[in-house]
Amino acid sequence: MDKDEPLKKEEKVMPAIPKKVEIDRQSALNKISSKTPILDAQKGKIKLNPENPSHNDWYEDK
Repeated sequence: MDKDEPLKKEEKVMPAIPKKVEIDRQSALNKISSKTPILDAQKGKIKLNPENPSHNDWYEDK
């Protein structure tokens, strides 16, 4: 853009700094946490589920 050229209409109305958006962090955390399964096995261990396809390797005989 040349400094001597006049500004176009779009350039005049476009803000230089984006508008701040307030984020309610607690509600965002609650929304994410509601979708997360709770681990209920012994401390530091994951309870395996035979219905879960990603846990099948642990249940198959090798």
